[in-house]
Amino acid sequence: MPNVAGKDLPLLTVVAARLIVDGEDEGVFPFVVPLRTEDGTAPGVHILEMPDKGFAPMDNALIRFNQVPVPEHAWLTGGTAWFDAAGRFACSIPDLKDRFRQTVQQLRTGRVMLAAGTLAAARAGLWLTYDYALQRRTAGDVPMIERDNVALGLLSCLSRVYAASAFGNAVRARLPAQEEGRLTGPEEDAKTELLCSLAKPLLSWTARDVLQECRERCGAQGMFRANRIPDYLGITQAVITAEGENQVLQISAGRSLAARVEGESGWAVGADQQGTSQWHGLLRLRERILAEESAHAGWANTHALDLADAAATRMAAQSLHEEAERAPDAARRLLHTLGVLYAAEQVRARAGWFAAHAELSAERAEQLTRDIDQAHTELLPRMPELMGAFGFERGSPRSLMGRNDVDEWVRLIHT
Repeated sequence: MPNVAGKDLPLLTVVAARLIVDGEDEGVFPFVVPLRTEDGTAPGVHILEMPDKGFAPMDNALIRFNQVPVPEHAWLTGGTAWFDAAGRFACSIPDLKDRFRQTVQQLRTGRVMLAAGTLAAARAGLWLTYDYALQRRTAGDVPMIERDNVALGLLSCLSRVYAASAFGNAVRARLPAQEEGRLTGPEEDAKTELLCSLAKPLLSWTARDVLQECRERCGAQGMFRANRIPDYLGITQAVITAEGENQVLQISAGRSLAARVEGESGWAVGADQQGTSQWHGLLRLRERILAEESAHAGWANTHALDLADAAATRMAAQSLHEEAERAPDAARRLLHTLGVLYAAEQVRARAGWFAAHAELSAERAEQLTRDIDQAHTELLPRMPELMGAFGFERGSPRSLMGRNDVDEWVRLIHT
């Protein structure tokens, strides 16, 4: 149901369609197809607008094609298929399933970029919430940001956004390297596909959780579209479903990881790294145990989901650690502490699993709490720097809740 219902715009789209040659199914290929020109809907194309939905106000539509002519140069084969001078079909990819994968693998770039976009929304939402919390006065004339439930909640969100952003940046950097031929071969292609399928759920679900925290901390102000957060949430909900629904991607990724453990492929589970905390180590251990269990679980979806979650969480912690190692001296300690907070809170969120596997004793749980408290103590005074690194300034993104300006609300209402 793509968003193509708008009646005032010429539209050109890429359609994945089955190619039939002399009655033979030759697989699915992409074609460039005009849907609407300046004169109206293209011949043979019928567009039905869908009803409104609660999230992401986009012009979704159903499309029907009936004898729509497509010129041969609109057939996007990437050089893998062609008709010879005699009109005979040929393709360098013999298997129909592989032709389909060739067609849909282009989605993985959009998959990662859309998810990265939700993190940009989460960063904007965090900045707006922080700016609001600096000005909002609570009981006793105490600024909202000085309430520990607010400040510590925002710190937790910051650690998740920084870790997810580091993971997303690492995956995004891989895509042009593969497209330019610097990473070649089926093993590298499979790794890229897996990383994209792990990144999209972690990035977009992180954005959703962070934006929901922002929405609630801003109270009623967080419900007004003029303050942006509801639209950020709506966009994120749409991305969770688009370009591969998150849970389906996780199942596919988890099964792939389990198969790699069975095949003893070396990169399926992260290796220990110098300088990481014991909580990073526990995240790696959980991934390793789940991978071994999933390899013998008969491809159960729940096992695959758990394994994909463990792998993505570990990769996010690892990516933030690597970002910290590359950072200038002034920022390295700060980012490492943020990484400890992220890893420790991810362990705490899965404390039941670690306790059941005898990896979180009472003494270790107390240490976990102390490490989280210590990270809070170090990071709270540095929150202005962590927020400032997002690059926003007062009044950008534009929002009314940070300005406490009744006249501005009145002007908006009467506009």
